[in-house]
Amino acid sequence: MATALEADPEFRQAVDLFHGSPATDRRHAPRESFPVVQRIAQAKGEKVPEQTAFFPVKCHDLSTRGFSFIIKRRLQFESIVLALGTPPEVIYLAAEVRHCTDVLTYPSGRVEVLDGRGTSTNRLPRGGNGPQPGVLVGCEFLRRLESQDSQSVPRAGVVRGERTSRTAAFQLPPSSFGPVSAGD
Repeated sequence: MATALEADPEFRQAVDLFHGSPATDRRHAPRESFPVVQRIAQAKGEKVPEQTAFFPVKCHDLSTRGFSFIIKRRLQFESIVLALGTPPEVIYLAAEVRHCTDVLTYPSGRVEVLDGRGTSTNRLPRGGNGPQPGVLVGCEFLRRLESQDSQSVPRAGVVRGERTSRTAAFQLPPSSFGPVSAGD
């Protein structure tokens, strides 16, 4: 049975746009690669946080039920708001952190899960072209939040993005939110 969020036509349209084609299996909500920088903030109540509370993260995957992203350090909170899209067309989604997994990220984009028996992150080079330690954060969407400002997508609005290969990307203008260093 589809959740209320999965039934939201604008949300479905955004996910379908990112995937490149309409999702056909809604029962299992397959996650698709989503290597795009988006913004998150700590959720405080039922309202969209102030824009200054949002910070950029590099997403890893996306489905109609959730998404994941990679950051440098574990979050100090578990309730978040995802700003999906690019202003002025943004959908705000409340989400809950479901898991945090230590990983290595490679310049190629490959992500390797650290299981505690492998490489010590203390011995890894910082910067450069080698693998970098991080945390893969998996989140489950809870509901769509309505914004009181003009930056949210109206219910009748259309979400647009630029298709790039298999994934559609919403480009964040570099100057819109300050320097983009996902995970700081």
